[in-house]
Amino acid sequence: MASSPRVRLDPETRREQLLELGVRLLATRSLDQLSIETLSEEAGVSRGLLYHYFGNKQQFHEAVVRRAADDLIDATSPPPGEDQLERLAHSMEAYLDYVVDNHEGYLSLVRGQPAATKRCGRSTRSHARC
Repeated sequence: MASSPRVRLDPETRREQLLELGVRLLATRSLDQLSIETLSEEAGVSRGLLYHYFGNKQQFHEAVVRRAADDLIDATSPPPGEDQLERLAHSMEAYLDYVVDNHEGYLSLVRGQPAATKRCGRSTRSHARC
């Protein structure tokens, strides 16, 4: 598979590009499937560049989730007007459209991580002993 040529962008433009790509990828996969490797391949950048902009995978995920939440808020903001029912209907329709368009990522975010995620070789329920 041929990779796309790398293009030098200013730091803010590159960070925005990476966030937008992360949100786009999140629409079709769960958050735990959103890997640095996949993003770097899709963006045509090195993994090191992603770590430069986001620090680590968790910080990248947090930035993507924040951006996705901002997108959802923007999409569901009711239009100005007097009729409250029309405004509500607009927001509800936009919300449902967002869920359909971003199904996998939405499910991942709503479900969150399982309560018994492993830490220190034990479940989080017993993490105080770590």
